[in-house]
Amino acid sequence: MTTLTDILAYAGALSGSIRFMNSLRDISLGNVAESDMAGVVNGMCINKLMPAVMFSVACFARPAPDWAAIQTGVAFLFCAAGDLALHFSEYELADPEKTFLLGMAAFGLGHIFFCKALSHGAPRAIIRAVPVFSVALAAMYYLWEGLGKFRVPVTAYAVLLACTVWRAFARIGIKEKVIPASNAAREYTPCSFIFARQCLSFVGAAVFLFSDLLIAINKFISQPGPWTIDLSTMFSANLVTPSITFTVRQLIMATYFSALFMLYAGSHRHTLVAAKPQDVKKQQ
Repeated sequence: MTTLTDILAYAGALSGSIRFMNSLRDISLGNVAESDMAGVVNGMCINKLMPAVMFSVACFARPAPDWAAIQTGVAFLFCAAGDLALHFSEYELADPEKTFLLGMAAFGLGHIFFCKALSHGAPRAIIRAVPVFSVALAAMYYLWEGLGKFRVPVTAYAVLLACTVWRAFARIGIKEKVIPASNAAREYTPCSFIFARQCLSFVGAAVFLFSDLLIAINKFISQPGPWTIDLSTMFSANLVTPSITFTVRQLIMATYFSALFMLYAGSHRHTLVAAKPQDVKKQQ
C-alpha cells in the first residue's frame, strides 16, 4: 500500500531527475552561457542527489521499518555520496581520478547494502548467478584493455554490482514472510503484488548494471568525448522519424534514475491490512 511518504519520495525524486535532465540537455545543446555555467552545475549537483536522498529518507520513515528497509535506506545514502563524488569528478571540481575512485567506492558500499537487503529470505540460487556473472565477465573482458590502472577497483566494483543483480534475481518467486502490523492484525500482500515487486527489483538492478556499463565504455573505451545517438538514423528512410539526438551521458543518467526508482519500488514491504482479527486467523 502506497503511503504519503512514498508519494512525497516519488515526487521529489521525479522533480530532481527532470530538472537535472533538463540542465544536462541545455549544456549539451550549448544553451548555457559561460557566466551561468557555475550556477547550473551547482544546481545539477543538488538535483542529481535528490532521488537517492529522497528514497533513503522514505525507507527510514516507513512505519516500523525492518532490517531490509534500513539496509536499503543506507544503500541509497551511499548512492547519493557516489553521485556527489562523480559529479565533482565529471566537472573537475576536485581531482577527477580521486573523486572517481571515491564515487566508485561509495557505490560499491551501496551495493553491499543492496545485497544484504535483497538477501532477506532469499535462497542462494547459485544457478541464477551463472548468467549474471557471465554478463559481468563478458563486460570486463570487453573493457579490460582500456581500464589501465583502474583494473583492480573496477573489477571489485563489477563483482559487487553483479552480486546485487544476482540477489535481486534470486528473490523472484520466493514467498515473503508476513510482516506484523499490530497485536491484533497482520499485513498481507497478494502474490501478484509480491511477484511484481520482486521482478521490479531485478529489472532495476539490471538497468543499474547497464547504466554503469555505459559509464565504463564512455570513460575507458569511447574516445574522444561523449557519443551522440540520432534516432532518425535507426529506422528506415521510408519512415517519417523526427531527428532526436541525445548524448550517451543523458542515456546514462536516464537509466540510472530509472534504476533507483525501480529498486525503491521493488523494496516495498507495505501490504494490504486485514480488516478484522478473524480474517487474519483464516489466512494463517
